[in-house]
Amino acid sequence: MSADSKFFWTCALDERTKKWNLQSGKLEQEMIAHSKGVSSCVISPNGKYLITGGNDQKMKLWNEYGGEIWQASGKFIDGKVILYTL
Repeated sequence: MSADSKFFWTCALDERTKKWNLQSGKLEQEMIAHSKGVSSCVISPNGKYLITGGNDQKMKLWNEYGGEIWQASGKFIDGKVILYTL
């Protein structure tokens, strides 16, 4: 949920992340975020960035307008996440 409680993001195995307006209940934005489904998403405390994690073993950082600005690939090794900048 955004810091002002106006928006909420969802993610799903259909590869999409969606931004919802909580006041109207309407879909504000939809983007294809990952190639094998989106397993997690979190908004930054200031509401300007969204971080998504996908089943494609990538983590992506998005700006508030849905533009991808950074991504990394990762693996689990000995219970720890190891990220590689792409």
